[in-house]
Amino acid sequence: MQQENRKQIADFYDQYSDQQKKIWVNIRHRSIMQRLQKNGLNSTSNVLEIGCGVGTLTSLLVKKAGKVLAIDISPTSIELAKKNLGNRSNIQFLVSDMSDFSSNEKFDLIVLPDVLEHIP
Repeated sequence: MQQENRKQIADFYDQYSDQQKKIWVNIRHRSIMQRLQKNGLNSTSNVLEIGCGVGTLTSLLVKKAGKVLAIDISPTSIELAKKNLGNRSNIQFLVSDMSDFSSNEKFDLIVLPDVLEHIP
């Protein structure tokens, strides 16, 4: 992804972070959690969450998963997520658009809420 395009996308989601914070957890997030638990989410699961935003779904994941790596393109969203959830020992945050993501870790579950529809 070109640097200029990446910055425009990050800026858009930086501005959207306040709205995410106001909405917080809703029925869709709870539905995602139910599906994840049916598909094996448990206290030993290592979860990759792509597009974590301000940490809405993340706030539910960290209560059930062993470890969560939460990633978002928006630095502002990541800062808000850290502020809300950063004291948890089983979570790590990363600012990335995934084009430069690399990990040797194995993930039991990968979650992309509100992401797939934005991939060209």
